[in-house]
Amino acid sequence: MDSYERKEVLGLEGSNEQMNHLVRKAIRGNAEAYGQLIEYYKEYLYKTAFLLVNNQEQALDLVGETILKGFQFVHKVKKPEYFKTWLTKILINAAHDCYRKYPPNKIPQFAQTIPCIAGNDLL
Repeated sequence: MDSYERKEVLGLEGSNEQMNHLVRKAIRGNAEAYGQLIEYYKEYLYKTAFLLVNNQEQALDLVGETILKGFQFVHKVKKPEYFKTWLTKILINAAHDCYRKYPPNKIPQFAQTIPCIAGNDLL
């Protein structure tokens, strides 16, 4: 589903003002409006997270953390037109936290115990 189709499904047929209206509602504590915004941006968030960590599981964790933190702090959004930027910043900060916790050169202990499988064994 592309950006236009998502807007159409959510009743946001390309209007930035309608998106800003949803953001304003979310800022005022409307969980349904926040959910609609996340529904619209979820694919973008996942793709961005995957580009940052290059790992599907970590990307999904980052998106989940971003959605939760975004909901907790949506009242701090100063300008509705910058909601996507604000949400992206939360995602980037979560990725930085992940790298600090698990630097690329440090593999978590549980990952070291997983046996390697030859490429043909996967088929």
